Amino acid sequence: MSDKDTKESIELAKELMEEVKILKTRIENLEAENAILEKNQEDPAIMMRKAGWISMVTPHAAETFDPLNRDTENTAVAGPFSGSGDMITKSRYDELAEWEDAEREMRE
Repeated sequence: MSDKDTKESIELAKELMEEVKILKTRIENLEAENAILEKNQEDPAIMMRKAGWISMVTPHAAETFDPLNRDTENTAVAGPFSGSGDMITKSRYDELAEWEDAEREMRE
């Protein structure tokens, strides 16, 4: 082999080594990202927070707003979430009777 061939092969080897180093760093980055995703898969709340979701707790029936403004015995809860919870605990018969009364009043 001539000096020209050896120089070309040395430069080619250097370029290949640089490419290997670049690929090695990319693989390390992908493995780190994969480890983070595997960790987040165990707790989906982490991924949802990163995506911008906010955790929320639904109020209990006794704390919900009653749009019909019924009289309540429970006056301990005040504010926009005051209510008796009757919307959920009423029987179908009671709800039907209320609607019939409301319709009757509208006709009169």
